Formats: sequence, structure tokens, C-alpha cells
Amino acid sequence: MRPDWEEEASWIWHPHWKEKDEAKGGRFVYFRKTFELRKGRHNCALRISADSRYLLYVNDIPVSRGPCKGDRFTWHYEEVEVGEYLKEGTNVFAAQVLRYPYAGEGNQSVWRTRLAGLYVHAEIRDEQNTQVAAAHTDESWECIKDEAITLSQGVYTQFLGISEAVDGFKRPFGWTEAGYASEKILYTSENLNARHE
Repeated sequence: MRPDWEEEASWIWHPHWKEKDEAKGGRFVYFRKTFELRKGRHNCALRISADSRYLLYVNDIPVSRGPCKGDRFTWHYEEVEVGEYLKEGTNVFAAQVLRYPYAGEGNQSVWRTRLAGLYVHAEIRDEQNTQVAAAHTDESWECIKDEAITLSQGVYTQFLGISEAVDGFKRPFGWTEAGYASEKILYTSENLNARHE
């Protein structure tokens, strides 16, 4: 039986993800959601998962990574209290998601499914426990494919690690911050609820 909150958010992914994106040793996609908060103390028990791995930022501060390793029968999520990182004004939840190909290359110790995705359930509450905002993953989240990082692995390093080459000129610097220029966000993410059921 699903908990009530699970239906409030959607699994999302980049709408222009192609077969060639899966053919590499792995690829990063950046997601972000901005929202406004009034002055005051806030709580937010944020639940997050991704296929294959994620790094979560709240207002440019890295706060969680995962998900916990599962298998073909169990997929995990993390619950992180992020209220201490929230502030008055514009706030940003941002996630760097590493997608390993379903078959072939990529870290073989990391379980993955046929469908890439990010899931975030974030309900922001004030000191009276009244919900004042929500930042669940849906079509309002923005995303871009990373064009700067190339991942690869040799024949003899398949289980030992992955090499990373970075072109610093192509990095989307500032994507975890509130002031990131919206015109640099190329695509809006796609609702994948139906594909993940």
C-alpha cells in the first residue's frame, strides 16, 4: 500500500532524452525548482530518490546524496529535514542526477531500471505546522542535460570506477542558486508518472 504523500509528486525526466544519451558510461542531468517563502522559521521533510544517483542542493548547499543501494525488488528514497537551509524570499531545490545506462557501461554496483527519473516530495510548513508551499517534482521543474562532463571506463576498470573528463567552459555555473538566468534552462521536465507505474 502506498503512503498518501507518494501520489502528490511525479517521477520526472528530461523530455529530450535520447537513446544515444544511454549509450555512454553515464550522463548528468540538472534539475531545479524555485519557490518563494515569507519571513519565519520553516520545516520541510523532503523525500527524494533518483535513477541512478542524485546529489541534492538547497540554496546552493549540498545536503543529501543517494539513493541508498537497492535491488530489483526494493527501491529506496531518503527523507531529509531541510528547513534549516530555507530562507525568506526565493529558494531553490536543485538536484544533479547521474543516470547510468540500463545495460552496458556504468558502475555495475549501482542498481538501475529501464527508466531514468527524479522524485522529490517537498512540503514546506511554518511554525504552526501549516503548509505554506510545496515543491514536489512535476512539470514545473526545470532541467538541462550536462554537456561538460564525459564519463568513461576501461575494460579493466568496470568494477573499480569511472573516469571523468570535464570541459569547464560548458559547465552551467550557478544552476543551484536563485539568481541563475532562466533563459539558460533549455527544457522543462516531463511527467513520467504513467511510465513508472
